[in-house]
Amino acid sequence: MRIESVGIKNFRAFKDCTIHFDDYTCLVGANGVGKSTVLAALNVFFGYQDGNATDVRNLVDEDFFQKDTSEPIEIKVTFGDLSDEAREDFKHYVRGNKLIVTARAEFSESGAGIRQYGSRMGIGKFRPFFEAQSAKDKKAVYEDLQGSFTELPKWSSAAAGQEALNSFEQSHPDLCEELESESQFYGFSKGANLLEKHIQWVYVPAVKDAATEELESKNTAFSKLLDRAVRSKVDFGDQIEDLRNSTLAQYQKLIEAENGALSELSSSLQERLQDWGNPRATVSIAWYQDPAKFKIEEPAARLKTGEQGFEGSLARIGHGLQRSYLISLLQELATLGDKNISTLVLGIEEPELYQHPPQAKHLAHVLQQLSDGNAQVLAATHSPYFVSGRGFENVRAIRRNAADQAYSCAAVYQQLADREAEIVGKAPQPPKGLRARLETTLQPALSEMLFTDKLVLVEGIEDQVILTTWIYATGLEKEFRRRGVSIVPVNGKSDLLRCCLLAEAMEIPTFLMFDGDSNCKEGAREDHKALNNALFKWAGEDGLSDFPDTDFVGSKMAVWHNDIQGSIFSDVADAELESAKTEARALCGGVAKLNKNSLFLYELMCVAGDRGWTLGKLNAVTSRLCDDSW
Repeated sequence: MRIESVGIKNFRAFKDCTIHFDDYTCLVGANGVGKSTVLAALNVFFGYQDGNATDVRNLVDEDFFQKDTSEPIEIKVTFGDLSDEAREDFKHYVRGNKLIVTARAEFSESGAGIRQYGSRMGIGKFRPFFEAQSAKDKKAVYEDLQGSFTELPKWSSAAAGQEALNSFEQSHPDLCEELESESQFYGFSKGANLLEKHIQWVYVPAVKDAATEELESKNTAFSKLLDRAVRSKVDFGDQIEDLRNSTLAQYQKLIEAENGALSELSSSLQERLQDWGNPRATVSIAWYQDPAKFKIEEPAARLKTGEQGFEGSLARIGHGLQRSYLISLLQELATLGDKNISTLVLGIEEPELYQHPPQAKHLAHVLQQLSDGNAQVLAATHSPYFVSGRGFENVRAIRRNAADQAYSCAAVYQQLADREAEIVGKAPQPPKGLRARLETTLQPALSEMLFTDKLVLVEGIEDQVILTTWIYATGLEKEFRRRGVSIVPVNGKSDLLRCCLLAEAMEIPTFLMFDGDSNCKEGAREDHKALNNALFKWAGEDGLSDFPDTDFVGSKMAVWHNDIQGSIFSDVADAELESAKTEARALCGGVAKLNKNSLFLYELMCVAGDRGWTLGKLNAVTSRLCDDSW
């Protein structure tokens, strides 16, 4: 059993949003958009308090979207890939091999408690039959339904009647609607915990005290690990029950042997009571022990860990090792290889926390590997290491709309291939082929684009350095930062379109800056023509010539006549430009042939700023990027 989707209504950052999950799902987005809220919603659904600073079972007004308590909070989880056992356990709710459960909280002065409802697609008029308790009542409802649904077979039994109604619903989906009935499915002490044997939710917050995992206690990740691993191999339950029974028997013999002392005391007290009170009063004293309260707890496990020869409690180890321990713990939890145990659904915030870049890269690989087994992983991250071209369909970008409502965006390979074909005028590329090209395109620096509010895509480092340095030299850095603009280089002009399409699918406002290459070599002219026209079409500038005669700055792109340096320095006198380059080279150690070196370009643009150069063509681009209209 796995989670297919989560619908969130009126909860914190979300007004109404449905997020679809894969085996591995990576939640990305800028700070404050609502990534953590997705995991918080699942904590509320599963009643998972460990690691949460707020009460997940009794919500308050601040948990409602913009404190609008007039509408309930709803968290609807759709489960798929059900086992035969799960289908049997939830046979009254399962339709089309899916199980839909909703957790709902309605506000009152005492808070908003959580109630759970099972949902199924069914015909509303059939509901009285399923709610009827006796076969007699079911028969009466069924025969009444036959008047409206003439295809129903003749009544024979309650079981046959239920099967007939279920079959009718499945064969008439157009007549079905979503029906609910209340039942406690998971995570509530008074509920039936019906989902518990099929789904195990474990939440690791961004900041978690690993020392609480050191000693096994109820509902911690360590406890769950032992339950799934050690306790599945060592039958403590049976052994301790045998020990309890034998110890209780010995205990009973012990106290029975001392009953004589109580008999003497009983007689003495009875005589005194008869003397002072009622002559017919009696007193009897016996040892008492409630067998139900005679307990022997299963052994608890205490962890010690260390490094470089030191071993001690986890609380005395550095944050990095603590975090690594938690990840290792959960990795072991998910790799036991027993398909008969419940599916682990791991929600983890900022898995890259306290990890060096190589460790973060490895961890990203590990989490994706975990999802290949009996586990599902939901990771909310700020790190581009957790995004790759190979698994790009697993990325969900959380964004905010104009009404400040959080919503989810996703990209599908086939849709990207179709969109690329629409622009370039060729047959769609097979998704596997596009996946291979995206894998090389989406290097960590480029994956950064998923974490920005606005995106500027440029061909390479040369363009990024020139544009970024000039922004700082002209005092525009605060304007850029306020708008959340990121300048991201790709691996050349040929990769720009694919990155544009990805950004488009994720609804990230995007601006392009690239060279028109009007003076390119004759052998490369057709390739540059095709690339230019594709980018022009994406930007809505189809009317431009294959190779524009002048520099062009539009609403979604800037194209230089030939190359960026030739255009932006065209108004600078040759002698002045050469003087500035000489000064920049000197600052770089006097090395020659540095025209596209990033450090040289940085120094050159700083010199340009210091000398008060105008660079009007570059200013036209930076002015456009500071415009709030895109």
